[in-house]
Amino acid sequence: MNSATLTASRRKSVHPLRSTQAPSHAAKPAKQMNENDHHSLLREEQSWLAFNERVLSEAENAQTPLLERFKFLSIFYSNLDEFFMVKVAALQTESQILAEQESASNSLPIQQLKSRVRSLIERAEELFEKSLVPGLAQSIATITRPEELNKQLRRAIRATFSSRELGLLTPLVVDRSHPFPYFENQKSYLVIQFKPSASTTRAHSFGLIELPSTAQRLMRVDSRGKSYYVFLEDVILDNLDLVFPWAKISRSVLIRVTRNRELNLLDDDFDDLLLSVEQGLKDKTTRHAVRLESSKPLPHAVKHLLMRQIKIEEHAIYESNERLLTSELMQISAHSGCEHQRDPVFKPQPHKRLKKADNPFIAIKQQDVWLHHPYESFSDVVHFLESAAQDPDVVAIKQTLYRTGNNSPVVSALIRAAELGKQVVAIVELTARFDEHRNIDWARRLKEAGATVVFGIEGWKTHAKMSLVIRREGQELRRYAHLSTGNYNARTARIYTDLSLLTANPEITSDVGVLFNLLTGLPRLMMPQSELTSLTKPRLSLLQAAPFGLREFFKQMIGRETRIAAKGSHARIVLKLNSLTDPELIQSLYEASQAGVKVDLIVRGVCRLRAGLKGFSENIRVISIIDRFLEHSRIYYFSAQGRGEIFVGSADFMPRNMNRRVECVWPVLDSEGKKKLTEILQIHLADNVKAHELSADGKYKRLALFGNEHTRSQSKFIELYAEKVHGKNSRDLQLKKPRCNSQSRTQRISRS
Repeated sequence: MNSATLTASRRKSVHPLRSTQAPSHAAKPAKQMNENDHHSLLREEQSWLAFNERVLSEAENAQTPLLERFKFLSIFYSNLDEFFMVKVAALQTESQILAEQESASNSLPIQQLKSRVRSLIERAEELFEKSLVPGLAQSIATITRPEELNKQLRRAIRATFSSRELGLLTPLVVDRSHPFPYFENQKSYLVIQFKPSASTTRAHSFGLIELPSTAQRLMRVDSRGKSYYVFLEDVILDNLDLVFPWAKISRSVLIRVTRNRELNLLDDDFDDLLLSVEQGLKDKTTRHAVRLESSKPLPHAVKHLLMRQIKIEEHAIYESNERLLTSELMQISAHSGCEHQRDPVFKPQPHKRLKKADNPFIAIKQQDVWLHHPYESFSDVVHFLESAAQDPDVVAIKQTLYRTGNNSPVVSALIRAAELGKQVVAIVELTARFDEHRNIDWARRLKEAGATVVFGIEGWKTHAKMSLVIRREGQELRRYAHLSTGNYNARTARIYTDLSLLTANPEITSDVGVLFNLLTGLPRLMMPQSELTSLTKPRLSLLQAAPFGLREFFKQMIGRETRIAAKGSHARIVLKLNSLTDPELIQSLYEASQAGVKVDLIVRGVCRLRAGLKGFSENIRVISIIDRFLEHSRIYYFSAQGRGEIFVGSADFMPRNMNRRVECVWPVLDSEGKKKLTEILQIHLADNVKAHELSADGKYKRLALFGNEHTRSQSKFIELYAEKVHGKNSRDLQLKKPRCNSQSRTQRISRS
């Protein structure tokens, strides 16, 4: 399928009234973007919150199955935790600088941002109390408090609590000999104010109970075909005589502290990076609190006591009215049974050619194999690596490891290969945020098995996802490579959409070998970016890599389309990304739009680009798809005067991906791959069920529908791959125009 087909699909399914012809007159000089001007660039933090609002809208969407709505609400809270751990600490400092250096119109006070956060939290709490809890009670389970249950159920919960959770609790009285403990990041604590009694010397004394992270937050009990959920903190309070036998409660509140999560490594004199990361994780002196949550409004005295102990300002306190909700709500979404209240189960399909082949290397050598996860099974990738580990003809395996997860079959295959005497080289990224402890453990286990373990180049995260297998075939050594947009993580491969390539193409596999050699053989160099690019670029034939000139490559590709449009010819760019924040690349896209290039951007998360501004970016359309799978694949399409050049890779259009990470982008060379990738873009661009479109005012609106012609891209892919595997007649993929209308006469799916 060529670029003309993609163009026709866009014309039919996205903008039926917009001409795809570029203006015949010479293009005017492009308007320049001011990076500090909020009219040309959206604030990254505001765009991030807009993304999480789209996640929340899936929980609010009444057409989403009930248990899936609990899942999206859980994801909303998980995302919010990450926002505070990663962004807010930096924003507090930035807000002070902006207040001194910029006008009020260009600054973003931290209070304004937190006001929006509070608004989102209020929406989430209202959704939980007034919609999800009643909906759950109608057909699945009741969320209740112990005192609302009958005596039999209450005794059953007490017995379960005594046998399972009680032994995990450490009750702590706060007094001179028992000072306030260090409040760990994201752990919940029940704060209890006791009534004065003969056993207490103070008018008010406090107790603390940490909710154990190994216990489930929601206790489930079943009776006569009905299920009940009770929050653990309510169970503790209902059975406080088992914890503080002497106490009578005056007040109680559940609190939770969020701390910054930036990792501070030890100084340059520390020789071992692994130990440096390990010590940095243990260092709590830099983990200052950025948020305090409470399950109810805090009494004045309790609030100021906690502020002193936690060292937090009052504006960083978030008080709920009924319940402290967290990502632990995911437990409800996993409620057994009730399949009608969740998305239909589907089974990832094996690749047809790999399934038939006795040896994966034979199939890959015959033709490139493209996999679209999770619709096509990640087990094909695992099988490739396990076969390499066992194959006596394989002499070496090289592998990057970023986020591999627990019980990783990929790492197990590498350990097995090393134990069998094969050369195994593992590039382990120790500083992958939130995965540091796991990666340290994998690094040690791989070393013990005999693998060569390195940690990339200090100062750059190794974000490229690559495997290289070297196999002796006759008198020669042949390389096989696996390249992916996603991590080597069997769990997330079931819930993230990603693309991967298995290939024996000599030029691509040679380039992969070059990148591995750079990662193991290039020291930390203090040199300008231009020198670094000139050092490495000539050695790569087909692959593009960061930080070795990847931004310049994309600017050249966008610039080529801009020049084509300026000459009056058709030009087209389609990009599918996770994030779009790089000012230089955004400026290039603005210039392309002003020259007449039709630009479609499928950006799941943060997007600083403003779309649809007249005379500036009116030829740019941005959509974001939020659905049951996390959209994680990255595709870059350029029309190239009808030839249709497509690239796939690990890099988003972000400064960190271009400057501070090792990334890999590769071309789609085979006709089967081009057809597959083109179809994927077509189907995404036609989504009018789960797509949100970015307006010129910086807000996202869910597409409003009428009629029967609805396209939900992820459901389409499930159907498509099932048909291919089971040999049914594949449906015509030429997509029809979605009947969408944003006017008030149409029915909205849910609030946006």
